[in-house]
Order: sequence, then structure tokens, then C-alpha cells
Amino acid sequence: MIARTLKHFEDKLLPEGFIRVHRAYLINPKYLGNYNNRNRSITMKNGLEIEVARRRAKFIRQSYKYTMSA
Repeated sequence: MIARTLKHFEDKLLPEGFIRVHRAYLINPKYLGNYNNRNRSITMKNGLEIEVARRRAKFIRQSYKYTMSA
């Protein structure tokens, strides 16, 4: 258990490719399974469904397209 904010980890993991999709979630796009545009959610490869913040949705859609083409 660590008493640090997610912002602390975001600053450290951003160079590694992690992205902030919601105030409560920081994800590794390598494990992104599917993006659902209708309800703004991401399904990870392990089946976990994560809500995407409204203001970050456009960036996430672009990241998803880039990840799928790579």
C-alpha cells in the first residue's frame, strides 16, 4: 500500500507509455482490448471494463487507433 496520488505515478509512467483515461485510472495501452465509443468505456484484455472521462475521450480514441495500427 502506497500513500501517493495517481498524479505522482502518472508523471513517472508517462514516459513508459501509460495514459490517464479517468481521474481514477491510469492504463497501459498495450493491454487495451476494445474501446466502446457509445458509452465511453475501455475493455482491457483481461476483461476489466474502465470508464473513460468525457474530456479524455477524443485522446483515447486516437490512442486506440494508433495502438491497433501498430
